Amino acid sequence: MSAIVLIELMESRLDDDSSSSSDEDEMIINAINSISQRKRCRIHHYVSGVVPHYSLMEFRAHFRLHKATFDNLLGNYDRLYFSRRKFLEYMKL
Repeated sequence: MSAIVLIELMESRLDDDSSSSSDEDEMIINAINSISQRKRCRIHHYVSGVVPHYSLMEFRAHFRLHKATFDNLLGNYDRLYFSRRKFLEYMKL
């Protein structure tokens, strides 16, 4: 079932004042699950092999973020993650 058909079915259910049918509800749930579980096409080693070769303009075009801003956020995350990890290891002792 395509996403468009699913949306139309959900809209018609919202417009319908009658009680809901469990068969229709199950069909909607199955359609949502099949859409969300599709296997996505992925490029192996994209982050480690492709992204580092982007120019600053390419990086900004792909991620809508300056590379310096990303590096800053990554540094903040690293500090937070590793300080929390050290704290949790200390608490286990």
